[in-house]
Order: sequence, then C-alpha cells, then structure tokens
Amino acid sequence: MGPLTEGLSVPNDLDLSDRPAALEQLGVDTVANSRLVTITKDSERDTALLVATRAWPCSRPAWPTSPEAPKSSRACATG
Repeated sequence: MGPLTEGLSVPNDLDLSDRPAALEQLGVDTVANSRLVTITKDSERDTALLVATRAWPCSRPAWPTSPEAPKSSRACATG
C-alpha cells in the first residue's frame, strides 16, 4: 500500500475493479460516496474556471480612457 493508506485497515482482497463491492467492503455508504464525488467534480470545475480566467487587473484597457477615469471603470482588453 502507499502513504494514503498508511494506518488504515485495507483488506488484502479488495477488488477495485468492482466499485460498489469495494465500497461495501470498506463500509462506505453509497449515498455519502455519491455526495463526495459530486463535491469533488464541482470543485474541479470551479478550479478549472478560475485557472482559465484572465488575470486582472490588467495593464492594458480595452478602450481608451481618460487619465482621470477611476481604474475600476477600465476593462481589460482581450486577445
């Protein structure tokens, strides 16, 4: 086994090819497992969106602005 299973009681005959049987063998509730899978997938989606989003504030506005315009009113140019 590896560092993630250190100190855990993992059966030697655990068959990971049969997920429902493995979860039952480990005593993991299927409803709880489904909820954790959903949370993980939502987190992955949110993380992907954050990583893909253009960083701001940017150094170049999308349109010319007057020097007096507040920086919060300037939008970033794309591309």
